[in-house]
Amino acid sequence: MEIPKTIREAPRLDGGLTHYWEAFLDLGTCRRYHFGGEGPIPWTAIHQWADWWGFDDVDDRAMFCRIMRRVDNWYLERQAEEAKKNGK
Repeated sequence: MEIPKTIREAPRLDGGLTHYWEAFLDLGTCRRYHFGGEGPIPWTAIHQWADWWGFDDVDDRAMFCRIMRRVDNWYLERQAEEAKKNGK
C-alpha cells in the first residue's frame, strides 16, 4: 500500500515547535460545534492549558496564546474552504 501524499510530504517540525503542535491538538478537543461546523478554541481552554504547563512568564504566555490563535484561525479557514468546496 502506498503512503498517502499528505503523510509522505508532511512538513517536519523543529523540535521546539512540537510542543505547540501537541498543545493545538489537545486544545482542539475543547472546541464547540454548531450547525455551521467547528468553532474556535475557547480562550479559557488556551489559558487553562498554559496554566497546566506552567507558562508563568507573561511574555511566554502571550506568545503561546498568539500562536494558538493563529494556528486555530488557519485551521478554521482551511475547514471553511473544504466545506465550501464540498458544498456544505
